[in-house]
Amino acid sequence: MEENITGAGSIQKFLKQFLPYWPLFVITPIFCLLGAYIYIRYTSPIWEIKAKVLVTEQKQGVSSEDILEKMDMFGEKKVVENEIEIIKSIPIFEQVVNNLHLNSSITRKGHVLNGELYKSSPVDIVVLNPDSIGGGMKLGFLLDKNRKTIQFEDGKKYSTDTTITINAKGETSGTGKGIRIKISLNKKHAFDSPDDEFILSIDPTEALVRSLSGSLNAQATTKQATVIELKLNNTSRDRGIDIVNEVLKCYDQADIQEKRNTAMFTVQFIDRRLAIVSRELDSVESGIENYKKNNDIVNLSSEADLSLKSAEDQDKQLIELTIQLSILDDVKKYILGKGTNPGTVPSLVNIQDPLLTQLLQKLYESELQLNNLESINGEYNDAVVALKGDIARMKSSILENIRNIRINLETARNKISNELSLNTESLKKIPSKERTLVEISRQQAIKNAIYTYLLTKREDAAISYASTVADSRIVDPANSQIGPVSPRKSFIYILSLAIGVSLAFFYIIINEQLNFKVQFRTDIEDRTQIPVLSEIMYTSNTDPLIMKSSKRSMAAEQFRSLRTNLTYLGSGKQKKVIMFTSSISGEGKTYISSNLAISYGLAGKKVIMIGADLRKPTLNKLFDISNKVGLSNYLINASSIDEVIFPTAFENIFMIPSGPNPPNPSELLMNGRMKILLDELAIRYDYIFIDTAPLGLVTDAQLLNEFVDITILIVRHDYTPKVAIQRIVNPLYTEKVFKECGIVFNGIKSRGISIYGYGNYGSYGYGYGYGYGYGYGSSGYYGEEKKKKKSWYKKLLGRISG
Repeated sequence: MEENITGAGSIQKFLKQFLPYWPLFVITPIFCLLGAYIYIRYTSPIWEIKAKVLVTEQKQGVSSEDILEKMDMFGEKKVVENEIEIIKSIPIFEQVVNNLHLNSSITRKGHVLNGELYKSSPVDIVVLNPDSIGGGMKLGFLLDKNRKTIQFEDGKKYSTDTTITINAKGETSGTGKGIRIKISLNKKHAFDSPDDEFILSIDPTEALVRSLSGSLNAQATTKQATVIELKLNNTSRDRGIDIVNEVLKCYDQADIQEKRNTAMFTVQFIDRRLAIVSRELDSVESGIENYKKNNDIVNLSSEADLSLKSAEDQDKQLIELTIQLSILDDVKKYILGKGTNPGTVPSLVNIQDPLLTQLLQKLYESELQLNNLESINGEYNDAVVALKGDIARMKSSILENIRNIRINLETARNKISNELSLNTESLKKIPSKERTLVEISRQQAIKNAIYTYLLTKREDAAISYASTVADSRIVDPANSQIGPVSPRKSFIYILSLAIGVSLAFFYIIINEQLNFKVQFRTDIEDRTQIPVLSEIMYTSNTDPLIMKSSKRSMAAEQFRSLRTNLTYLGSGKQKKVIMFTSSISGEGKTYISSNLAISYGLAGKKVIMIGADLRKPTLNKLFDISNKVGLSNYLINASSIDEVIFPTAFENIFMIPSGPNPPNPSELLMNGRMKILLDELAIRYDYIFIDTAPLGLVTDAQLLNEFVDITILIVRHDYTPKVAIQRIVNPLYTEKVFKECGIVFNGIKSRGISIYGYGNYGSYGYGYGYGYGYGYGSSGYYGEEKKKKKSWYKKLLGRISG
């Protein structure tokens, strides 16, 4: 229950603070929404073009060599990243710019914003020599209504089907050096606005390439996928789609051309090697033929032929075993150096050991996991330390497996070496002529194998050249959303609405809460314990004596309330002498004292007012009384009491003006005649009002304090500095300089904005400005006097500042 009451109180407090400014919460959002509309109306739309391409690897499946390559986390093989760099490379975009003729663009000149005419211009203009463009330039041109002639801004006219030259100064001519452009009609565009002015923009290729490459965003869709998503923002939807599609096209062409070049280089290399091997093979075959002819040998004996074939097989086996041992050495070096100095990953070709392959796969997965854990948790994390121990034990197992494989291979090599030695001994028993022929035949067999291998590879390269395709496939062609991504209309309107409301809040907070002048009654009560006797509303009446002309007005009723509250101040003893002062000049002490005196006079009380401000007298001016004779004359004993007392135009109200300004006001107030004056006046009058100088300027009020019963301090709304209450008024109260005192909050203005005159939602008075909740209005109980009606916008402008 208490929480509900507290919540309701908070809402009520919030409404009281901001509801008086409700027109501001309507006006500022409207202006902000209008600004948002203008921004959207005259801002070029931005379209986001998207496309997806799948990058495939040439190798399929996972081999033993692939496992080791993947284990090298710091290696150079990063397929997707490399392809992204190729897509965004300068050669690709140079080709895009040239293929789409982007060096020239045409826009229609508008009053505020120029409209792009990509593929919708009445004429097509293409730069024939883009390399000659030194810097960007813009040329205006017009078309006749039949689109037969084009006139540039230099005044020259040309046919719409011709080629002209533009020099560095932007001057056109039929021939000469400069930028050559070809002009042709765009038959797909219907020209219906002959008064339109167009602008031809010519930009160098280098600037366009930098701009397009920088605006193209390419990234993999996921970390594991090889799909690359391309994004491009452009002011023209059609041009953006063409650019992205052309980028993909040029990328595929570059990939195909690179593969064809590689295949062509391979064919050329093989052809050169075939020519050399062919000559060597011819030479060896001729040698065999000549040797047989010269030595009358037709064929080798069966024993020699068998020994030759056996030696060839044993040579091949020894070579294979030696290669396998060398591979094991490379794998061992790679394992020992992994993590400190990773090198090129060795191949496991010809080594068929499932256990070694399995261990290497597990090591790859563990080190990949270790790399991820270290990047997240750091190298001293418990999980990281434990995984490092597992990897160390795994490497030990791999090295032990390599040692076992090496022992088996070395055993096999020794066995084959012994067999080859025995075979070689048997070859020595063959007659010398046949032994020489065996050696020559072995050379022939080697050359013939090489020749056959090269022929096979040449056919493979030729087939690869003829069947070359790109390693990429377009998943989603270039396309865009239905609407532009910028400006985002709904977001901008919502943001502008929020800004408008925020501006209203900020204005109220800055105008009221952050104001260094007194705005609310709480500003007084938070800084002093002096009670606030009354609140006097601000009135626009030109006559400061409002009790004279508006006896039933709201302000008059507030003075009556002040008169009533004064009777409760103190112990109940009648207080006859009342002094009015303030912290600074201009807070309305003369205004308050004069109208309060009239209020007492209307109640039948005799009141005399004393103008005790001997430095800057203003009291006599309100009542139109001469200041030639007054208090200063009495204090210097130049006039008697009766000579300085003057009646006013109000019944029961009398006055002692200040008199001529003396050179020593403070000394006069201390000479003792002031007490004599007040004692005499107390006998003649019911109340004595003393209007004195401000506290913060002089000490006159403090000198008169011993003669007065009540001191009324005036604080004026939006005028009195808050610091004045804290540093001037409150210390006098805490130090008990004044006997009885109270504060009158003067000049309280209506809060917020009121379009219909007095129908505002409150003032700056009690609490958050609702006064005492009487809801004074033009048709209220007290019958405020009629005022001249104003138009609503004048009332609005007059009340915006509160």
